[in-house]
Amino acid sequence: IKDNICDNVMRSSVFGSDHCPIILYANL
Repeated sequence: IKDNICDNVMRSSVFGSDHCPIILYANL
């Protein structure tokens, strides 16, 4: 799966959690 990930976006604008949600764009 890791080889199919073409881009990712760090959602650092999301507050209220101790981690940064990451959106992964995978080429399936």
